[in-house]
Amino acid sequence: MRFTLTAAALSLFLAGALQAADTPVAQTIPKPYPLKTCLVSGATLGEMGDPVVKIYDGQEIKFCCGGCTKSFEKDSAKFLADMNKQVAALSPTGGKSAARKADPAAKTGMGTGMGMGCCK
Repeated sequence: MRFTLTAAALSLFLAGALQAADTPVAQTIPKPYPLKTCLVSGATLGEMGDPVVKIYDGQEIKFCCGGCTKSFEKDSAKFLADMNKQVAALSPTGGKSAARKADPAAKTGMGTGMGMGCCK
């Protein structure tokens, strides 16, 4: 009887642990806000005190004040699209694809005199 109760308790414990392991971490941790300015006003964050931080659809958004959160909520899709454009403009490629043809010599150093040392 004692073995049956222990086995049942262990089964319940493992079932709970497996269910918790199935929970995606990405859903619980929001993406960090990528800009240094308020998405609505364009003001530098921190100039008017601590920024107001909200989470929208898994994305952290920072505002210079509570009034900007209300403006954002009226047309969040527009502001999120603006944020994505700003982030793309800040990227090293200016939002353009950085796809380049693969150069095998660049990866291995072969043919450049800078080989791995194991092949002569």
